[in-house]
Amino acid sequence: SSSSPYLTIYNNNLASVSQPYSVALVSGDNTISYSNIPSQIIPSSVFVVDTDASTQIQKQEYVFDTFSSDALLNRHLGETISLVVDNGNAVQSISGVLRSFQNDVILETASGIQSISRSHVVSMQFNDAAGLSTQPSLVWDIRTTNAGQHELQLSYLTEGMAWQTNYAIEYDESASTLNLHGWADVSNSTDFTFDNAKLSLVAGQVNRKYSSPPVPYYADNRLAYGVAAAAESAPSSFGSSAVSEYHRYDLTFPTTIKSHSSQQLNLLESENVPVTRELVFDSYSAGAVKAILKFKNEKSAGLGVPLPSGIARVYTNVVNAGRTFVGEDAVENTPEDKEVELQIGEVFDVRGERKIIDSQYPSKGCTRSNVEVKLTNAKSRVESVKVVEHTYGDTQISGNNFPFEIKDAQTFEFVVPIPSKSTQTLKFTTLSCYPQY
Repeated sequence: SSSSPYLTIYNNNLASVSQPYSVALVSGDNTISYSNIPSQIIPSSVFVVDTDASTQIQKQEYVFDTFSSDALLNRHLGETISLVVDNGNAVQSISGVLRSFQNDVILETASGIQSISRSHVVSMQFNDAAGLSTQPSLVWDIRTTNAGQHELQLSYLTEGMAWQTNYAIEYDESASTLNLHGWADVSNSTDFTFDNAKLSLVAGQVNRKYSSPPVPYYADNRLAYGVAAAAESAPSSFGSSAVSEYHRYDLTFPTTIKSHSSQQLNLLESENVPVTRELVFDSYSAGAVKAILKFKNEKSAGLGVPLPSGIARVYTNVVNAGRTFVGEDAVENTPEDKEVELQIGEVFDVRGERKIIDSQYPSKGCTRSNVEVKLTNAKSRVESVKVVEHTYGDTQISGNNFPFEIKDAQTFEFVVPIPSKSTQTLKFTTLSCYPQY
């Protein structure tokens, strides 16, 4: 009998399953079949442990030849089968030795070779289906000197499972706060249901190597590796912890993940998180001023847990319109005490225009440019715009009518206030030089 599985799902179409399995063994040789597995299992990842030192798992097989018309036809190549065929004019029964079925069914009958379109085949009759199973299964040959109930620990990887994070953010501009709701979207595209699973989600990209199918392997010790002959801060529902180089989120209650389904689980919640709104005009953009929200992932803000990557959708409450969607952006994996920056869209009533008024070349490899950035504010309130200027080479800035901050060797930032219903012009001169060798 099987207990509840431990299920760990990764972002990249992969899950790790640890399944306790209780089985009765007799003294001597035992053959045990286990079919509670998904067909997307990676056979070479399977291993099983018996903590009883008197037990040896001598052989393991992955049986994947399940019932299907192709499996039955393949099993009866060179043998006699019977077909009921409807060619549009009459229905007849034809018997013969099966020679091929790749496109048409080729039968060798008493009257010669017949090629029959599979679309005309109504039914097929076979002598037997020995060796086929109703679903994929693992089969172990186990030897023990200790008869009785044994507790096996089965572990394997399976494809067909994934998860991602979706954030819903309620932004209150007047209070400069937001409410953050994080949901884990868990999808199971396998043909297997995991009942009452103890679920964990791992954020981060684990490295995987893909190779050709492995050859059968037999083990004399107590670990039997797979034989493969087939392709392969408000209360939340999760607790967070580090595992190796990644972060793990453990669901605090068991859940059933049905086959071919998806479900959303409450990952985290936090209310009244302080947020800063910025309007940014980048010299690389074509007039657009971007609206950006920033908040810090820290305990004092009601957060302070690693935020997994995902999509954040921002909403705001509008009088007589309810909660209104105002933009979305991607969230990267964000450790504690790091800032989250969300670009939610372009500002309709604030625009920018950058012009180079003139350029001179005072020496070889150097360019002096007089730059103007015209900022227009059609709103009925004052707005401040951060102007981001990108340069090249070794650059000096002078003659600026607003102060700037050096972000790196090629990036300078100005903050320019614009009166309501007005225009403000930022002026500065750049002297950029390339080293001459």
